[in-house]
Amino acid sequence: MGYNIMADFVATLPESKVRWELDKALQQNRPVRSFKDVLLKYPLEQEAWFRFHEQAFIKIILEWLVDHGVHVILVPLLPQP
Repeated sequence: MGYNIMADFVATLPESKVRWELDKALQQNRPVRSFKDVLLKYPLEQEAWFRFHEQAFIKIILEWLVDHGVHVILVPLLPQP
């Protein structure tokens, strides 16, 4: 599941050096570690990854809840002062 989310994220990136490096990282022996190491060099993409990852897990959680008959309404948190 985590690997697929990383691969989906890479697919959203435009052709670039960071996309190439992340794609290569996913082909390494330790893809998760390699992926995170590459992101450390690219702060903007790292922030985009955090948002993408969060949204992917929200989707997975909501699908699981619906599959189990639980209906929820998401309420956004108020920004912290």
